[in-house]
Amino acid sequence: MQSSFEEKRQFLLKYPKVVLDHMSLRRSFTHEQLRKYRGILTWNLITGNEGIPWNTDMVDEFVDLLFPEDDLYGPDCFSLNRSLPWDSIDFVKRYEHLWDWYNMAANDMLKGECRAYYLDRLMQYDGFKPNPMTFDDLDLDPNDPFVLRMYRIPTRDELEETHKDYHDFLIHHPELAIPEIDWNEFSGEKRMYWTEELIATYEDLWNWERLSNNPTMPWTLSFMQRYQDRLIWKGEETVEEDGWVGVSLNGVGSNEGVAWSTELFDAFHEKLGEYHDILFSKTTTWTLPLLARFIEIWGAGNICLNPAIWHALFTEFDEEENLIGVLDKMLEN
Repeated sequence: MQSSFEEKRQFLLKYPKVVLDHMSLRRSFTHEQLRKYRGILTWNLITGNEGIPWNTDMVDEFVDLLFPEDDLYGPDCFSLNRSLPWDSIDFVKRYEHLWDWYNMAANDMLKGECRAYYLDRLMQYDGFKPNPMTFDDLDLDPNDPFVLRMYRIPTRDELEETHKDYHDFLIHHPELAIPEIDWNEFSGEKRMYWTEELIATYEDLWNWERLSNNPTMPWTLSFMQRYQDRLIWKGEETVEEDGWVGVSLNGVGSNEGVAWSTELFDAFHEKLGEYHDILFSKTTTWTLPLLARFIEIWGAGNICLNPAIWHALFTEFDEEENLIGVLDKMLEN
């Protein structure tokens, strides 16, 4: 059942971080709008917003918010923002005491005189060599056949059509399969037509960590309940000598193939812990009730990182009139 416009509006007013973070990161705000909503916008995300037509007047007015002394990430993001007037040497020099010079190596908009000045400035740090890599070096062409083949999760129907015969062979001839298959490797096979029957047939042979990370498993409530004590739900925590906690994003909670629903969420969220990637599941159909349950448990902090959630639920608020109505209401409160 789809939610009405008013239900969505009330949801955003109840959970303002959902709209404020999304818009702070992606909305092409004008100078006047930034001034009007400066008290409610998320400025550490504004620093990475490349849709804003930045100029010196804007940076001067909001300089304390764009380069906060107590924020580790603001200067870094703003120094990499490709929509700043990087072709102006005066602009670069104007804020030279604020830029994150170390990470500017990844900013491919610095060219010519500005790039030369950056390199000269960077060399003032003894022994530091700039990293020549740019963000473009890491890009993957989404239309490349190899990328599509390697990174797209095949649908259940596709797998049944292409691998059903092999699936049936494994079900009916374990005496032939058991000695021939590398079960550790096979547990991670994304091109298999997986069913609960197949899992049960070889239950004690699987590598359950690899199964837990496999997006083409039959991620149904019954399957997850049946094997909840075998599945790996979350990544392992490691504590470094300096106290920094690292977590590997593995397991069911970080599996992009699990189509989370309120039913699955309520049944298993306690197993996931604090670290997970539920937000980035490519198969979840987001609804207001599911998003509300997520926010109640883990907050709204990272929701803006997956624009698919916004596009699934709140596109009406991309329209100026609807968005301004919500932001003005927030200012009143």
